[in-house]
Amino acid sequence: KAQLLELYARCLRDQDLFEQAARAYISSGEAAIYKSEADSAYFLAGVLFLKADKKNAAQAAWHRIRPHVRHGRLADDILWYSAWYYYRHQSWNMAAERFLTLSRKYPSRMRGQAAQYWLARTLERLGCQLKAQEHYLALAAGPGPDYYRFLSLKRLRRLNPQGRWVNH
Repeated sequence: KAQLLELYARCLRDQDLFEQAARAYISSGEAAIYKSEADSAYFLAGVLFLKADKKNAAQAAWHRIRPHVRHGRLADDILWYSAWYYYRHQSWNMAAERFLTLSRKYPSRMRGQAAQYWLARTLERLGCQLKAQEHYLALAAGPGPDYYRFLSLKRLRRLNPQGRWVNH
């Protein structure tokens, strides 16, 4: 039964019916035989509730995940999706707090660098251009992936077209 409900949830998600898909994932989690399958279903339900702008429902779905999993291997994913929820809803301080946490936790990993880039974008929205430039400079000069280096250079050129922030 859980697998059929999961397939149903995927179909709903593919049709952008996020709230209905999230509810189907909740049902799938309730019907799951294994606790790990239930945790995965509840996590996906939370993500989809956020896409449907139902933050409280997302938090309730994630609260169904076993605590050691929610605070363990899924903690960073929950933080990442929460950051994006706040960014989309222009809750800049909340988004910045979450992106900052991830960027500090994983400074040399792709997710940490992505979080640092989006932290800088969030700081721009807060009117903290100089602080944003510091983050862009760190990314542009760092050994990270070319993608975030390129995006950071692009933002630096936009923020400071006459700038002398690149050493040759």
